[in-house]
Amino acid sequence: MPYVPNFERVARSTTLPILILGGESKEDPTYTIENLSKALESGPNVRGALVGRNVLFPGDDDPAAVSYGVFRTVHDGLSAAEALEDLIKRRNDNFDELKKVFEETLE
Repeated sequence: MPYVPNFERVARSTTLPILILGGESKEDPTYTIENLSKALESGPNVRGALVGRNVLFPGDDDPAAVSYGVFRTVHDGLSAAEALEDLIKRRNDNFDELKKVFEETLE
């Protein structure tokens, strides 16, 4: 389900596991990671995320770094600020690897 204001109330309304949807593409990972972090703090049954296009199409950002930021938020419990700081450090680290894959494919 998507994150909404007062999500604590939503999380308390069920004992079932909850996965957070990424919502419409914002082309900025800040919005996605902040909402995910808030949702995860809402209750122990909020377990993860299905963020798809917000990771694949993060505007001018690096999809691999955004993916890792989401991963660290869910699995390592990083706050939004910590995850975004980590994302900035990792930005563009994997572009050379991706370039190699594309070059090999075109040969």
